[in-house]
Amino acid sequence: MQITAMTIKGPEGTIEITRTSNGGANITRADDHRLIACVEPTATRESDFYDAQFAAAALYGTDRKGRVNATNSMVHEVLDLIDRVAGR
Repeated sequence: MQITAMTIKGPEGTIEITRTSNGGANITRADDHRLIACVEPTATRESDFYDAQFAAAALYGTDRKGRVNATNSMVHEVLDLIDRVAGR
């Protein structure tokens, strides 16, 4: 069994993660389908974490200073879900 798409609902919004044909993942907002991030299959773990921060910001919102309103463990959970959809 392979997961090719996933929808995640958070307190501030909903995102969709879809697998691309080359083994990466696209992260979009569910309401208007705007692209948040594109995770490449050859990307490093650090750049994937950076993309997961954008996804977490769409899910959990940001504080007054513009930082993600989520802990590192919450961002890592989003990153694990991205990896699961991408098939890594």
